[in-house]
Amino acid sequence: MDKARQSICKANEQTVNEVKKAQIAAALKQSKYALLKPEENLTQKQKAKLEEIREVVQSLARMHQEKESFRAIFEQAKDWEDGTFQLLDWLAEAQDSFQESVRTICQWFGEVTAYFDNHTNSGV
Repeated sequence: MDKARQSICKANEQTVNEVKKAQIAAALKQSKYALLKPEENLTQKQKAKLEEIREVVQSLARMHQEKESFRAIFEQAKDWEDGTFQLLDWLAEAQDSFQESVRTICQWFGEVTAYFDNHTNSGV
């Protein structure tokens, strides 16, 4: 009896996992621009796709929100001090999701925060 119960539970778990994978795959289909474009520039169709992603894949929704927060820092920071403190807060929040980006920003922190002085960079 115990083996039969274990088999049924295992089969149920597999079915649930397959359904979840299918939901995630459907949500991610044609989602590139909904995730990459600034949120205020999305079309209605892209906004709907982003909402679908938020409902189905919470970790990706969190990463998207962190990306939008990062972008907002560079668009809205009033001065060096404001931008630097916002960036430090973002680095602490995003450590789990964007480890490599956080590491790179920390490595180039002085150069990155110099942007807040006059909103220019030395892009080549």
